[in-house]
Amino acid sequence: MTDFTIDSDVLAGYRRRADAARATLKSAYDTSRSLRKDRDELLAAASQRQQVAEVGGRRNGSEPIDFLHPDERERLTKIQARIEEAAGDERAAEREAERQNATAGRVVAYADKHRKAAEEAAFVARGEAKPTPPQHHATGYSARL
Repeated sequence: MTDFTIDSDVLAGYRRRADAARATLKSAYDTSRSLRKDRDELLAAASQRQQVAEVGGRRNGSEPIDFLHPDERERLTKIQARIEEAAGDERAAEREAERQNATAGRVVAYADKHRKAAEEAAFVARGEAKPTPPQHHATGYSARL
């Protein structure tokens, strides 16, 4: 009888790749969260400066970003670009993790299908009746009388 068990090293390889993709996803998420925190701190400082200016009667109606220094604006622009890049990394890592999990699932299903076929062939070769589940009608009753 042919053995259709899954080589544990093969399955472990798929799992390692899926774990690596999840680790990449976590790293991208952590980076994105850190960048969003930096962005929010910059915008909070700008908003505070705006409120101080409005209380003093200056520049009413301006946007908070107008109250950032030029180097802060440049930093904010870089942060925004890195946030978008991290979001792209997150999506790519999600797709890779899903792909690796799906591949591992297909390998397991393939091996299971062939294992069942081999078991049935072994029953037939030994002259035994192969085990079959009871057949049911649409009513739900067993077809056996």
